[in-house]
Amino acid sequence: MRYFTIIILTCLAFNLQSQVITKKLIGKWQWIESSGGMAGEIMNPKTEKYQIQIEYNKKGMFKQWKDDQLEYSYKYQVKKGKSIFSQEADLIISYIPKPTSKIALISDCFEFIGNDTLMLKNECYDCYARLFVRKK
Repeated sequence: MRYFTIIILTCLAFNLQSQVITKKLIGKWQWIESSGGMAGEIMNPKTEKYQIQIEYNKKGMFKQWKDDQLEYSYKYQVKKGKSIFSQEADLIISYIPKPTSKIALISDCFEFIGNDTLMLKNECYDCYARLFVRKK
């Protein structure tokens, strides 16, 4: 009985932690830098000559703008899952395209660096890690 209680408490603690982390994701974010790909390139607004902004809202919608033009609008879900970056379960963002969408987005593993920096890592080999800072 004691082990069962420990397992239940561990699951509840992880779920509470997941909710807190997911809540921190909500908001608008400004692109700072991307790195990766087969060549290990580094890109940023200065080198690419465009800006990217993203938003995760409470209603489960993800949007991305490039130079103030809406590029993507997808539903998203944050789930506990196996990441290619870790041996343990991580929180993964899955993007759910509309039936009319022409592009499917790759799921992202994510982490926060401090309070206002978000790192999104595509769940694929030789893909990109992208840094964003929270918009005030």
